[in-house]
Amino acid sequence: DGIKVDPNNVPKKYTTANPSTALVQGITHGLGTWYPTVSIWDNGSKSLVLAGVTATSADSISVEFGTAPSVGQYTITVVG
Repeated sequence: DGIKVDPNNVPKKYTTANPSTALVQGITHGLGTWYPTVSIWDNGSKSLVLAGVTATSADSISVEFGTAPSVGQYTITVVG
């Protein structure tokens, strides 16, 4: 019968641009996990950005940047 995949066990993805110029920014992803995988990419240089990430709930994270970004400077992807 082939491989069957349980849709409840498949990771989901949420992607957004950083919404403000604040050093700490809240992102609501709605994935229902306290342990998401987060990547942040600079849209100009196409390089991975290192930032502090904290799960503030099962559906949201906060991202702390070292310097204030411009709005939309980074693409933030959350998988969980």
